Amino acid sequence: MSSPFKPSFSSALIFFIVALSAAVVAESAYFRLKNNYVLPIKLGTPEAHEMGKIHEITERNRRVLAGTSHISYDALNANKVPCGNRGQSYYNCGAAGRANPYQRGCSAVTRCARN
Repeated sequence: MSSPFKPSFSSALIFFIVALSAAVVAESAYFRLKNNYVLPIKLGTPEAHEMGKIHEITERNRRVLAGTSHISYDALNANKVPCGNRGQSYYNCGAAGRANPYQRGCSAVTRCARN
């Protein structure tokens, strides 16, 4: 006597695809959990103090890399051009001269066109 339920090829294929999808999602969630898990730290403990120092160091490094420790109020004004003279450097607006005085030497690539 045969069984009342005979799985066909298409139902077996659908089951396999669903099982494979579930495995991929589970592996992805495990990977995220493993790499982003942060242990809870209570405030006032030495560990919290160390984490605060690390945050201060990274903030200081970010500002050093940015080149300044503050942003001026003028820089925050919308639609304000630092230097209105066309072709002038933003950093030396009043002085006459080219904005980018750098010159390359004569080479085969430039064909001495930048004189």
